Amino acid sequence: ATQGGKVGGWVSDYTVQWSEEGKFFKQVPGGHARGGNLNADSKVSVMFEDALYARYIRFVLGGQRFEDIAMRAGVFVCGTCGPHHREDKRRYEPDMQVEKDVKEDSPAQCQRRCQNVAGCAHFAWLKDKSCLLQDGAATLSLTPQKTDVWTGPRLC
Repeated sequence: ATQGGKVGGWVSDYTVQWSEEGKFFKQVPGGHARGGNLNADSKVSVMFEDALYARYIRFVLGGQRFEDIAMRAGVFVCGTCGPHHREDKRRYEPDMQVEKDVKEDSPAQCQRRCQNVAGCAHFAWLKDKSCLLQDGAATLSLTPQKTDVWTGPRLC
């Protein structure tokens, strides 16, 4: 949700980008705000086409009104059911015996892959974009991975 600033200016157009590491940002699909704000007081809510998992969000400002750029923004956060970063670097094991070396661009895309594979109950997405799937018999491993890992259930 966006709103103009308290000083009277507002942003009439912006795009939204996301990143997992804070260095390389990608445009959010459907992340272009249609019209932005029309004045400094009204609030405008924009929902993305799909849920997005990101550690960093960037607003790239377009049009503005008045001399000063002014924008207040809030990001709606989904429940904790979706993909989440595991600080302890653990994941469910063993992996299902399905396609090997599958890469997905994000944890959310890895979760969608899990939803399309029969028997998949959990997934793990690694920093190298590997998407690993586990069935209902998998258990959370006690041994940390050597890389960052995002895990989640098949469905929320």
